[in-house]
Amino acid sequence: MFIITFISIITNSTIENRTYIWYNRNILYETMYMSLRFMKKGK
Repeated sequence: MFIITFISIITNSTIENRTYIWYNRNILYETMYMSLRFMKKGK
């Protein structure tokens, strides 16, 4: 039963949700990259 609901949730996650996740991931990478550059400049 749990697996069926999980699959339905995945299929219900439309393009909108996928782009939202992708957008958040890009922000995460961007902040990590900027912080790394900042740390290198500090040294």
